[in-house]
Amino acid sequence: MNWEKIKSWILAGLVALSILLFWNLVTFQQNYDFISRNNYIKEVNISEKREIKDLIFPNKTIVQTKDGAYEGTENIAHIKPVMEKIREWTFYDFQEQEQNKDLFQKGNRQEMVFLKFPDIVPFDLLKSLFNIEARRLPTGTFQYMIVNPGELEENEGTIYFSSADFQFLVKSRVRHPHMKDFSEAVSGFRKKAIPYLSYEKKDGSRLFVPENQVRLNDYQYYPKYYDLRLFINALFSDPSFVTRNGNRYTDVSSVLDDYPDMRKLVFVNTTVTLDSSMSASDVLQGSIQFVNGHSGWTDHYYYSGINQSSREVSYQLYLDDFPAINENGLSRITLVTGKNGVYSYQRPYFSLDISFNPGNRTYTLSSGRDVLDYLLERKSPEIENVDDIIIGYQLVKNSDDPLIQFIPSWFYRLEDHFVPVTEEELGGER
Repeated sequence: MNWEKIKSWILAGLVALSILLFWNLVTFQQNYDFISRNNYIKEVNISEKREIKDLIFPNKTIVQTKDGAYEGTENIAHIKPVMEKIREWTFYDFQEQEQNKDLFQKGNRQEMVFLKFPDIVPFDLLKSLFNIEARRLPTGTFQYMIVNPGELEENEGTIYFSSADFQFLVKSRVRHPHMKDFSEAVSGFRKKAIPYLSYEKKDGSRLFVPENQVRLNDYQYYPKYYDLRLFINALFSDPSFVTRNGNRYTDVSSVLDDYPDMRKLVFVNTTVTLDSSMSASDVLQGSIQFVNGHSGWTDHYYYSGINQSSREVSYQLYLDDFPAINENGLSRITLVTGKNGVYSYQRPYFSLDISFNPGNRTYTLSSGRDVLDYLLERKSPEIENVDDIIIGYQLVKNSDDPLIQFIPSWFYRLEDHFVPVTEEELGGER
């Protein structure tokens, strides 16, 4: 082989090698761009993540005393010490009980601690809430945890999980080296508790309300507004394909509607399949994972309720350890969970930032007895349809005023929404 042929082969090899290297460079760059873009989307962190145990929490704790009276509170800060003791326990040996109403009827003179959740909680989530040593958990849901301090021994005890009407009951054994610490926590709780009334409805469920007038301060806050682009980057699979038409942002499969006057967004992903057979546990876990995916807990939110037919779950804003209510959805995060993700997502995109309250006005709300009498006298809604009566704050936000106001008020709950009861309706004064 002469020298000219050798040079031709070498040249051909170099050309082939350059083509191969160029191809690898191009494909590597394409993959790099794809990975970088997806990592960017996944790493959108708007505020904070939350664990399930930090979101699902009792909204009332009531102590039935040995003389048949009731004491309690709806203040989350006062409930936490009691819950912290329970979370130290180890739960085991779950048993469904056939007969339970006698245990919790009004005539029972045992001391009982009722920890009431705002809505049903699936038993499947217990391992995310407490220390569980059990291969099998009960099926279904509960709304109360009930402790009889008299059934707590040196390091063993019993706790009950009950439905709202007390017709379904599950007993669990618990253990902890210092079980009596719970009784001390309850004693400390009772020093802060106020007298409560218990109204039993026809179905056996109860409405617990403060017996006397309640005094709460109002609040005003300057909000922190989040850049809507953060949510666009977090919610759309590829923000580069999103187009805008007025206050609507869309890609081929999803829509985000912005309500700038209220600073609220509504996101819908039409590729998600709605599935009515999904369990309440899957719906709750899916909704929490979705918000955690972009660190979307911008304020103090707690689980508020679930609609099992629509698979809608909501989380309520809390201020000063009481719920804040707004009829336009400015104090609530609401999600509809489907089989392969979240179908819809509604929420405000602001948080409470700077407190500004030079007036610091104190409101005196009518007694819970007055609210009960008011609802009993009305034909609509019937008291049997009222799921709860609570103290909270009306969140008032006007588009022309930068301050957000929080005004103390009574509310009653009908299914998944709260209705305010004004002092004018109750005949009281502030």
